[in-house]
Amino acid sequence: MKKYLLFLCFLLILLAPLFSATGDVTCSIRYYNKKIYYAGDSIDVRVELYNNSPNNFSFQTTDPKYFNTIMVFKDITGRELKDKYKVTRKIAAAQTVYYRNMLIQPGEVFAFNIPLNDVLDISEPGIYFIQLEFFPDLYDSRSIKSNILDLSIRPNLGINEVQKIIDQETGEILKRERKAPDEVVKYTIEALQKSEFNKYFLYLDLENIMLKSQDRMERYNRLSDIDRSKFLDEYKQMLIKNMLVDQGTATPESIIYRPFAYNIIKTWYTEQNAEVTVMQKFKYEQLTEIKEYTYKLRKNDTIWVIYDYLVMNKGTE
Repeated sequence: MKKYLLFLCFLLILLAPLFSATGDVTCSIRYYNKKIYYAGDSIDVRVELYNNSPNNFSFQTTDPKYFNTIMVFKDITGRELKDKYKVTRKIAAAQTVYYRNMLIQPGEVFAFNIPLNDVLDISEPGIYFIQLEFFPDLYDSRSIKSNILDLSIRPNLGINEVQKIIDQETGEILKRERKAPDEVVKYTIEALQKSEFNKYFLYLDLENIMLKSQDRMERYNRLSDIDRSKFLDEYKQMLIKNMLVDQGTATPESIIYRPFAYNIIKTWYTEQNAEVTVMQKFKYEQLTEIKEYTYKLRKNDTIWVIYDYLVMNKGTE
């Protein structure tokens, strides 16, 4: 009996490195290619298992990972939306499940992607929260819970919206291109001079510019996601309307004032942020007013976008 116990202890010592408590293994999720998501977009979630323990961590995995994972889906009130689940983790007693034994050594990461559209119905715009539960042993209820991701899905572009981003000269849909910060500002100012509004708004983070107003920000924060989209569109239409009238009677939104001449005098940028200073001239009856605009830009993936601006009066001539 003593020999048997000694042998058992020796066997456990040998096998100990092959296992690790799930408390030492963490699960992290993030968007594989994060961007602004619209209804109908494909969304991939990156899942990463980290072995933070000093021992190996072994588990069973299937392809796809439906038997390993549950995606917990909740709305902004915290209510779980089980009616939105396309896939549930259920293994019938007589069901054959093909799996592989995996092992993560200390300090290693096991990662895979989950197409969110395959497991959840995310066709409706709104604000949601998602969390993943990873089950190392397919037939066991023990799980490792991930962090919580917030998911904002905006209304999809309809035909009317698509028409708003068409180049009126060529009839082609306008697309943001990789330009230097000063080239983005030059493109935007010249589009404003020619009243080419679709081009003018192309490189503007209009939402951020709109929220420079404290009053608009307070109203905006009280709206639903759909109403926010309408509110932003109304702001855009207001700007276009004021561009077409005399600047003396327009609402004081200096981002829309059209200079008859301009000169870029300074460009400064880092990897993610930039500032472009431009001297602009405006004609007012018998005099010319000079203003210094400092456009603030940030890089969205590989595209520079104007998100803010400052204006200083420099006198008249």
